[in-house]
Amino acid sequence: MTLLLSVLSGVSAVLAFALAAIANQTGSITPLSASEVAMYRPYTYFAATGYCGPSYTRSWSCGVNCEGNPDFQPVDAGGDGEVVQYWFLGYSPSLERVIVAHEGTQIQDIVSIASDVSIIQRPLDPALFPGIPSSVRVHCGFADEQAKTATLILAAVNTTLAKYGTSTVTVVGHSLGGAIALLDAVYLQLHLPPSVKITAVTYGLPRVGNQGFADYVDAKFAGSLAEGE
Repeated sequence: MTLLLSVLSGVSAVLAFALAAIANQTGSITPLSASEVAMYRPYTYFAATGYCGPSYTRSWSCGVNCEGNPDFQPVDAGGDGEVVQYWFLGYSPSLERVIVAHEGTQIQDIVSIASDVSIIQRPLDPALFPGIPSSVRVHCGFADEQAKTATLILAAVNTTLAKYGTSTVTVVGHSLGGAIALLDAVYLQLHLPPSVKITAVTYGLPRVGNQGFADYVDAKFAGSLAEGE
């Protein structure tokens, strides 16, 4: 599947997810308006751009996916697409927030596949996630991937918040990238001032942790997470 098709599929996925959520809450399905679907489109392009290497995201030249958010101001990017998943971050003037995006699973990349299948659960690293009880457990592979870039991303987020004077950070990602993004959201909330709002938009999010982790996320991020298949 091309990145463009992935983007289009992602927009449809958000619509399907939102409809399912409405159905669960009301017992009936109410179609979303075009404006409601359009609200998630920028994040879908950001998630697709997560599959582009740093040389493209730093110059914001990743073709149609970068063109989907033409005003984005890249600040930093990294990863090699093999040992470390690609990532980028910067500021979106139109969304008035910092965006952090992570690459998802690449079927030709044995390291990212190994991270997906490393499903043994363990407590979060207290050096990165201080104060979270040991009963909160996550899959080792996802935790290992998030830890590789956590401090780099925190430093770049602080730089971007100061530079652009915003107080909102949204992390995005697809598949493995979605898992890293969710862990990033938890991590950033612990290390940024309470005045900074952290949200996440993920696509094809796998199960990241145990029920304790799910309960923690629900308690800390009520209304701040959106996920599509």
